[in-house]
Amino acid sequence: MKPLLLNIAKIEMMEASGLADQIVISESSCVLPTGLSTVTLPLVSLAECSSAAKLENKTIIHSVSLKGRLCANPVIVFRRFAFILHTVTGARYLLGIGEQPHPALLKSLDMPAAPSDPSGWQLNVSWESPVGLLAIMG
Repeated sequence: MKPLLLNIAKIEMMEASGLADQIVISESSCVLPTGLSTVTLPLVSLAECSSAAKLENKTIIHSVSLKGRLCANPVIVFRRFAFILHTVTGARYLLGIGEQPHPALLKSLDMPAAPSDPSGWQLNVSWESPVGLLAIMG
């Protein structure tokens, strides 16, 4: 997978059903509905997102992977979720949509082998869909 976004400063998580009224402008951008209820995940440093595309049954399938380190165990209160990714430049991207398939989240506690190694909760989100990462307009 090639790196798509390397400087993600903030990740917000939300219930995917709240995106039912999202407007997809093109294959790569969207407009979100107002009044979304989000939870900000406590990032330790910058997160990164990578993407790859493959052709399956005459359809392009995008595989998107988000990786970051958190300082606390995130309490997952949603069953089906989507993420808003904020870059250091102020751009916003949507990972996941209001329909299936939804992103899969995996979190694990990293215990350092040496005192100088980083520790914390490792967050890994993977998503395979005909829709790729969408730039949020507005």
